[in-house]
Amino acid sequence: MNLRLLAMWTVIIAAPMACTGGKSSSRVANNKFEHSGKYSYQKITQSGKEKIIDREYWNLDTSSGKLAISLELIRMGYSQGVFPCNGSPSYTLKIGYRIKDYEIKGNVLTVKGFVKENTPSPCDGELPDLKNIQLEFLQGKRIFIKGNEKYTSHVLHKHGIEGTWIYNRSSRVENSSDNKYENEEWYLTQLKDGTIKGYQNRRETRISGDSEAFSCNGEKKITLFARYEITGKIQDNGQVFLKETAYKVAGNDPCEPSGRRYLDTYQGILVGDKLIIKSTESSAEQELQRSYSASILTENGDE
Repeated sequence: MNLRLLAMWTVIIAAPMACTGGKSSSRVANNKFEHSGKYSYQKITQSGKEKIIDREYWNLDTSSGKLAISLELIRMGYSQGVFPCNGSPSYTLKIGYRIKDYEIKGNVLTVKGFVKENTPSPCDGELPDLKNIQLEFLQGKRIFIKGNEKYTSHVLHKHGIEGTWIYNRSSRVENSSDNKYENEEWYLTQLKDGTIKGYQNRRETRISGDSEAFSCNGEKKITLFARYEITGKIQDNGQVFLKETAYKVAGNDPCEPSGRRYLDTYQGILVGDKLIIKSTESSAEQELQRSYSASILTENGDE
């Protein structure tokens, strides 16, 4: 083989190739695709007396050796009056999208064609148009969607509960002038069958509202810390059931209340980067935010 022919073959082999969603070119090498799996996102739009909640569930499936992409959009409308489209204070839409053609260049996938699968409804309004949107695959198992005029840009998050979740809340202590600041960090793992295991670090800081010191420590601030063991279950649709099974507190804290702490149970839903739960002891919802940073609380409640 002469040098010219050898150089020609070298260029052909080394040249990068764009992967398109055709019959054969959509195959994923060795059935591996770093961002395969389920992702979700939620958007809430409030306008006057009406609230619209859009929940997206994306599935990037490589089980067949090819990358198959689908989207289920669930749109829920709630009104303090009635919607003109159906004369009712609420409605629910379910719209399916199946990506037929796409092109991958580097870490960006561009949608070239799709099929929308839904039963038309008078409340459909303007539904997303996915043509030419781009999915950029980010670190941390996230996907940035660059939208178009009919589909706003946003970030998809892995649809799984595994990871760290943060909750912060400030309030006034009931029947008191003291202020209370609560910080919770949930560390959860998820097994293949949907079983959840983990723990929650909870720190509560109380600051005197009348400049008087607390009798337990002679200071104007007290900090209580506890770790709760967590078990639970998550369903494919994102419904979550959690239960506190045990707890541990600092044994030498003079401000720790006497008696046993109550073990709570929760239920809620996971969507996007939010875990929205409600305990059996409270009607208020807790909105936990997914964290991609390292832990900031130790077993002693220190930062």
